This record gives sequence, structure tokens and C-alpha cells, in this order.
Amino acid sequence: MELIMLVTYRMLTGEGKEECEDSALIYDRGSRELLHGGNGSARIEEPCIIAIADGVGGNPGGRDASTFAMNALLEQFSDLEVPFDAGQIRDKIRQINCDLVAYSSDLHEKAHMATTFTALFCGGGRIVIAHAGNTRLNALNNCFLKQLNTDHSTYQYLRDIGDYEASERCNKSEIYSFLGGGDPEGLRRLEIKVLEKDQIPEIMILTSDGIHEYVELDDFEDLMADGSVSSEQKTASLVEMALENFSRDDKTVLIIERNGGQAGC
Repeated sequence: MELIMLVTYRMLTGEGKEECEDSALIYDRGSRELLHGGNGSARIEEPCIIAIADGVGGNPGGRDASTFAMNALLEQFSDLEVPFDAGQIRDKIRQINCDLVAYSSDLHEKAHMATTFTALFCGGGRIVIAHAGNTRLNALNNCFLKQLNTDHSTYQYLRDIGDYEASERCNKSEIYSFLGGGDPEGLRRLEIKVLEKDQIPEIMILTSDGIHEYVELDDFEDLMADGSVSSEQKTASLVEMALENFSRDDKTVLIIERNGGQAGC
């Protein structure tokens, strides 16, 4: 049975910002949506790509960087040829990184523009995940959230090596792997993960850090586990909870339901 994905999304520009630096892509052979705001849903079939990118706010040109990454993704994978090959995906994303660095080098004040990147390549009955930065992909597993990628942040690195004291002192939003940044070596780690057919979760959630850094895990899990609440309502509630916890950053959330099932336990 081919994969059919129902994607419910919501994006909100951060407080006091002129434009949203997050970008999202929902793409199959029948449609493509490149998003910077708003809310809605799309039902897509494999082969398809679902991705988000969060322009690095400390560098000018965050919106440009995330948009470039999404457009380059469309160009590199315009044929949506399946099955998606993990090695080919790695090579093409590294090329996107080099192209972004080359593009930004002529923009002077935006020469160090950078973006995080998380994408799902769905086809051939499996999903290939590609990731750099701290955008996050979770799966709902027995009413609990299980993170499917790794935060490439200084905070997470320090915790991974057991230096919890230093992790509490560091800048928790600082990341060490990203696309762009004026140097191809900024992509220090490109995480590639393959989910075979029997490993694909029924429900996955893609978020930018304006959501997951401000919503308590227990609240996040309780909301996602509640089958009586629609996915549209869940995206609205996640944004509202982030706002209540003083998130001033851009906020993006995509709920991805395999074969269009209702999000819940």
C-alpha cells in the first residue's frame, strides 16, 4: 500500500519581526506548497517531500536562507525519482549547502546567512530523513513523543557528553551544524536516517524551535495523545502554548498523519 500523508500546518511570525524566517515545503507530483505563514492542510501521496527550514536569526538573511534551501530542494529533486537513495540525498544536500554559500557570498551584509533543515523523503514504502540543526521531528509512540532526529545544538552536545553544568550555562539556541553560514564546513553534521515500511510512525510532528523550546514536554504529549482534538486544533494549541511561555521566535508546526489517520492514541 502506497503512503498517503495528511499534513496539517500552522506558521506564525515571531513578535516584532517583519517577516517569518521559517519556510516549509509540502511537495508531491500533484502539488507543491512553499509556505512562510498561515495554516491549512494538504493530502499528498508518495513520492513526496515534506520539509521545514528555520533561518538562523542571529545572521541577516534568515528568510532568504530558508527559502533558498526549499527552492533548491525542489530543483534537486524535481523528478521525485523513487526509491529515494540515502547516499544521493546526502550528496544533493551537501551541494545545496555549497550553492547557498556561493549565492550568499555576493550579498555582502547577508554573506553569513544560514538555516536549519529537516526533510522527509517519502517513497518506495519508506522514508529517508535528512537533518541539520535544531528543527525537530517527533513521532507519537504509545502516547509519548519520541524524537527521530538529533538537536545539533551546543546544549545537546554538552548533555550528551555528560557536562550538565556547562549545558545550563550555554546559549541553548546555539547550533553547530546548518546550511550556509558563509562556509561549506558549517554543515559539520548531516544526519541521514532511513525508516523502512514497518518503522514508519502513524503520526509525526515537525517543529521549529519557536515551538518545541517553549512547550513543556508533558503538555505536548497530552495534547498529541488526545484523539478528540483535531490536528488543526492541535497546531493552534501548540502555537498558543508557545506564546503563553513567551516565545518571541517564529513558530512552525506540521502534523503528519500516515494514511490520513486521526492524530491521537
